[in-house]
Amino acid sequence: MNPTVADLHRDAAQAAASLERIGREHDVPLLRSFPNNSCEAASAIFGLVLREKYSSATVHVARGYNVPRGHWHFWVEVNDQVVDVTAHQFQSYEGPLVTVCPSPLETEFADVDRLGPTEAMQEFSSPIRHRLAFAVTELGKALLR
Repeated sequence: MNPTVADLHRDAAQAAASLERIGREHDVPLLRSFPNNSCEAASAIFGLVLREKYSSATVHVARGYNVPRGHWHFWVEVNDQVVDVTAHQFQSYEGPLVTVCPSPLETEFADVDRLGPTEAMQEFSSPIRHRLAFAVTELGKALLR
């Protein structure tokens, strides 16, 4: 199944609320200050759940780098749509971002590569992956009903 844009908006809003709650209530590393400084973990988690939910879709975790500033930002791409559940850590956004690729944040984070969700999760150390797996399970409960 492939998602509609409305599906992605609904999933992004639900994921943002769930990830914030999971980080706060369960003290999950890298989600404690969601959406701030949580984009890598949130995108890997969200990407894994979306890949399971929309098995016919192409799901990537995009990793953008701002070379001059030395800053990173991560988001998810589903087919031709950007789904950024942490966009609201930036002043320009009031909530998660869903838009047609490319991400408007690529103007700031222009050096972009794309990973599969499993590959993105492998970037974390084993103890962190273990804690993030809990968040994947919890987010799955919310999005896969």
